[in-house]
Amino acid sequence: MSRKKLIDRETDADVDMTPMLDIVFILLIFFIVTTSFVKELAIEANKSQKNEGKVSSSNSIYIEITAQEQIWLSYANKPKRLVDLERVEANIERALAEQETQNVIIKADYQVRHEVVFTVMDHIKATSDLQINIMTVD
Repeated sequence: MSRKKLIDRETDADVDMTPMLDIVFILLIFFIVTTSFVKELAIEANKSQKNEGKVSSSNSIYIEITAQEQIWLSYANKPKRLVDLERVEANIERALAEQETQNVIIKADYQVRHEVVFTVMDHIKATSDLQINIMTVD
């Protein structure tokens, strides 16, 4: 009799894993279906070689961002002038009215926060579809 009790205990110890696997697959399908796929916004930047195509400097709008986050604008052989960050868009529009160009060159100090550079780029893109070239200064 003791042998039969021992065999019964062993058979009672088996656990059926099928219901647990069903639940896991159902949860997996639920999370896959309910996941929203978000396309990240990014700025496409092509790093060119030093000897490749040059931008015509006489026909460009220059924006210089100093380490103190001051924004200086110059175009059409005019002296550079200090511009407020919120007024970049209006100044770019004025520069485009006075000078026909498709290029804007941003010359930023390497210590400038990226936020400032990208804000300036957003203001430039808001005015028209200009080609933006970025340079860093040590």
